[in-house]
Amino acid sequence: MNIFISLIKNITKTKVFANFVNLSVIQVSNTVLMILMIPIITRAVGLEMFGHVMVSNAIAGLMGILINYATVQTSVKEIAFNHKDNKIISKIFNETIFIRILLFFLMTAILVSSKYFFPVTFLLYLSIVPIIFGEAINPLFFFLGQENLRSYNLSNLVTKVITIIAILIFIKGRSDGVWVNFIIGLCTSVNYLILVFVLIKKYQLKFIMPKKKDVIKIYTGNFYLVANNFSVHLQQSLMLFALQRWGTDAWLGAYSLCDKVIWSSRLLIISISSALYPKSAQLFKEGQVVWIKFRNKTKIYIGGLFFLLSAVLFLFPGFIILILSGQENETAVTFLRFMSLAPTLAALNSMNVLDRLLYNDTKSIFQIAFILLLLSLLISVTLVKSKSYFWFGAYTLSIESFALLLYELHIRRKNNLSLNPK
Repeated sequence: MNIFISLIKNITKTKVFANFVNLSVIQVSNTVLMILMIPIITRAVGLEMFGHVMVSNAIAGLMGILINYATVQTSVKEIAFNHKDNKIISKIFNETIFIRILLFFLMTAILVSSKYFFPVTFLLYLSIVPIIFGEAINPLFFFLGQENLRSYNLSNLVTKVITIIAILIFIKGRSDGVWVNFIIGLCTSVNYLILVFVLIKKYQLKFIMPKKKDVIKIYTGNFYLVANNFSVHLQQSLMLFALQRWGTDAWLGAYSLCDKVIWSSRLLIISISSALYPKSAQLFKEGQVVWIKFRNKTKIYIGGLFFLLSAVLFLFPGFIILILSGQENETAVTFLRFMSLAPTLAALNSMNVLDRLLYNDTKSIFQIAFILLLLSLLISVTLVKSKSYFWFGAYTLSIESFALLLYELHIRRKNNLSLNPK
């Protein structure tokens, strides 16, 4: 018992544990916000309108990935390596925000021009501008690199509360659905602007105009990561787009509700893998055997944790749907039961993705993402066009299964080649 207590104390004192707790607070607060918002929104605008709101939110996610341009992955490492050098971290900070702002203007122009192609849903798409602006100035990469997330956590929690209150006050009916994403994005953007000013003052960051060659280097160097991130998010959203195009509002509403439940679990998975990133990088430097041992052991723990969540989703889908939507919906229950194992598969695969990132094998990540994107397109269109709504929930499960299989096969092949070189 004394050994066990001593072990727990040592773990809780490590930066990995601190990062995990801090990131977990962020993601749990995001998850709680989404869970609290779902019944609020569905009761105010109806389940069918909720589906359309979530489609525009998915578009915001895709544009956010393009705007972020994988800097939340690459800039973290650069700031962590140079966290004591004010000149270098100022340079990284300016470069990151600069390329994001450029991409934000490009995405905004695309949204404005969507009026000519999607006049009916134009306002829903235009309402996501504050969301993508928030992604452009999101300083999470800097806080992660400095391993200091307390201020970020606190401001996010306050912002979440304000967002919920604003939705309760202003969203009263179906016609107000176009303002849901606007409110979320506005609150988030104001929060991030305040955090950016705090960072500039606290770390005495100086304005350094990014050089053209450095900007081009980031654009070219992060391309594969961006393509992978975009592909992964698109895989998760294709069914929503297909249902909006060829399905019914009832199917779209039911599916989007279940999709948000699974999406919430992915936030928790991201928090765990992000918290493990610094420690994983250290172990990776120590050697391949050390890293593989850590990766496999961690994979078992993460998989077991999210299997419990999958079990809850499988056993109590009716109760979950009733709480979130305020009504019984057998279609949504069927979808959620099919999707229930997806969090477990995604959790297992998170360590595989981290493995490839540590090896800087972005090309393989891109290749796998491209294969999954083609599979996603084929499966989603086939299911929706067939009108076999009973199987729609199997879409998410099949994509996560293929992703895990492809990564496992690729890693095994790479390991065999490294252990048995020609």
